[in-house]
Amino acid sequence: MKLISISLASSLLVISLSASAADGREEQGFYAGLDVGKSSVSSKVINDGKDLIGGVNAGYQFNQNFAAEVFYRSMSFRVLDGVIGDKNYYPNGHIGIAAIGRVPVYEKLGVYGRLGIGQTSMKADSNSLPEKRQREGSYGIGADYQISPNFSLKLEATRFAKSEVTTTTIGAQYRF
Repeated sequence: MKLISISLASSLLVISLSASAADGREEQGFYAGLDVGKSSVSSKVINDGKDLIGGVNAGYQFNQNFAAEVFYRSMSFRVLDGVIGDKNYYPNGHIGIAAIGRVPVYEKLGVYGRLGIGQTSMKADSNSLPEKRQREGSYGIGADYQISPNFSLKLEATRFAKSEVTTTTIGAQYRF
């Protein structure tokens, strides 16, 4: 599954970089968005999840096929930090940058892949351990539906490779 996801995201990115805008609509501009969803993880240390998460993003749409963005996504798995712990680290949040390759399916619907890199903050179950950060890549797939020229909804699944976290989100985006 991991190889299929990486292959799909890479293929969409390559296709979008070689494609040109098919119609005459203005596709360039800055955008900002909000996401909510759930996260899950299965690693050597943690085997839980399904936590409610949130995220924000801002980027620039170069054409209907390619965008670049900065994003933050929460990944919290623990509610009672430091109260009861086994001295393990768990992913808490991720800030990163991503290239997004999009292929229009029809006029208002598109599918996209994302490839990114960023930094994940790792919190400890114990107050005696300091917070640490790790650099890691991310990749994902999604679909968007354009409600109006400036407003769209999206559904996305993203995998954070090193921390083994998968997020599934629904979001809204506004283009300026």
